[in-house]
Amino acid sequence: MSSSSWSEAASTELKRREEDRRSGHKPVEGAYSSLISLKAYVHVEHKQVTHDGESTHEDRTRTYLEAFKKEIKYYHLPYDKALVNKSVKNYFAASWVREGYEGRYWVASRGPSERSLYNLLSMLLSDEDRPAEMNNSYPMRTIVQLNGYDGTADDTVFYLPKEGAKELVKPKRTGTEIYMEVVSQTTMDDMDCIESKVILAQGEKKVNITHLLLNTWKDGEAPDDIKKLIRFIEYVHQINKGEDGQDVPALVHCQAGIGRTGTFIAASSLIRNPCLGSQSTPLSYKSEFESNTLYEKNYGRWVYEIDFLREQRAGMVLSQKQEEFVASVDEELQKRR
Repeated sequence: MSSSSWSEAASTELKRREEDRRSGHKPVEGAYSSLISLKAYVHVEHKQVTHDGESTHEDRTRTYLEAFKKEIKYYHLPYDKALVNKSVKNYFAASWVREGYEGRYWVASRGPSERSLYNLLSMLLSDEDRPAEMNNSYPMRTIVQLNGYDGTADDTVFYLPKEGAKELVKPKRTGTEIYMEVVSQTTMDDMDCIESKVILAQGEKKVNITHLLLNTWKDGEAPDDIKKLIRFIEYVHQINKGEDGQDVPALVHCQAGIGRTGTFIAASSLIRNPCLGSQSTPLSYKSEFESNTLYEKNYGRWVYEIDFLREQRAGMVLSQKQEEFVASVDEELQKRR
């Protein structure tokens, strides 16, 4: 989707700043860096598999490095800045992400594979490792899944049991098994969405989750219908409330958790503040660099939002089409002012 406010100059500046971050990345104290997580993954796997007696430690390490790369897309990106569950050494590419214009929190995550589904569900049953600035400790109530279109090419697509069915999800190593039950499912054609009411139970703990599957968004692309996407995000805002009526964190994922996921969160932030002018800067915007040419050029608030998200999680809003879509959302909102 084209946008009159998108510009090649703004996109180039965003890419330059992203490259600067990656080249200057340093692991945050108290979090596991990609390398540390990778070593932990390799170390544990060595204990679980019997190898040929002639294999060397170097051979085994190389084998598992390749397995790790194959399993976790974008394994090389620094996801430890706002890593979820820092106390868990199993690498799971999920991180806390804050909207630039409203400061609301999301968990941006890679879609769960069979291997990592237990980690994702455990996250929903836990209130540990929350950002210090978060005002409440309510458990997450909502999962937004954006990769329903991907089909058999993506191993993260289908992980809910059928309506009325229960599924037992066991940990790969240690932990208490989790029961997952889909109580009901509703197709919502006006938003291209399937809504599932899910119960998760682990020991004595039980939580009710709403799972929203958006099934028309292709990998690397932007949504075809901007008004439907805005309607969908507004619905997510409406239902994702705590007992006191306040917003609570929600989990959003696609396949890798950066392209469609970043686009969704960027649009969400803009939608929460439709009355702000197109040149407004995020209230929570803090640059890691002394010089910020984005301010000097006044590219527009869609640019600030994307840059703010990328400072927290590398690769957010991955493609030019997705950048253009975020700019188009801002344009649509400005028309409604």
